[in-house]
This record gives sequence, C-alpha cells and structure tokens, in this order.
Amino acid sequence: MKKKDILIKKNKISPFFKTQLESKLKELKADKLVVTGILTNLCVRSLVSDAYDRDYEIKVITDTCVAFDEETHNFTIKDLKETREEIHFLTSEEFKYCLISPKPL
Repeated sequence: MKKKDILIKKNKISPFFKTQLESKLKELKADKLVVTGILTNLCVRSLVSDAYDRDYEIKVITDTCVAFDEETHNFTIKDLKETREEIHFLTSEEFKYCLISPKPL
C-alpha cells in the first residue's frame, strides 16, 4: 500500500454503510466506479446497488469477481444486467481495451 492509497474499512456488506467511502469519493470528485470483488452475490452486488442509487457510472469487471460457486456468480451478474441496464459489464480484457481505446464501451 502506498501513502496516497485510501483504505476504507467496512463492517457490513455494503462499503457505503457507516464508512468514509462516500465522503472520499465526493472529495475526489469521482463519478465513475470500476468494481471487482469477492462474493459477487453479497458484497459486489451491494456496492453496485448502492453506487447505482447514488448515480455513479459503474463498470463491473465480471471475471475479477467471484462467488462461492459459478452458478451464484452468473445468476447475480445476469440479474444485475437485467435490472440495471445503465451498468456496464466487462471482462478484464474488454476493460483493458477500454483503457487504451479512444472510444468508450
């Protein structure tokens, strides 16, 4: 961890719940989030839902998220895609291309 890195400690599923995440994002004037994580169906889903409700532009890197089993992971991604069409779901390769391409996905 570098000095400029920001560590947000969370005690519940949502990283927005009783943490400094929202104030830090506002301080940084962040309006876009790239999401990866452990427990697609709990922590990732909670972050995505809470960020969506706060009007962040969200990209979920699907192959860098994991659940206890593939079926749960796939169902969660499918459900999020079907209920929040503004969110972008990308693989890590697609995201890498997005970073170097002048055209956003």
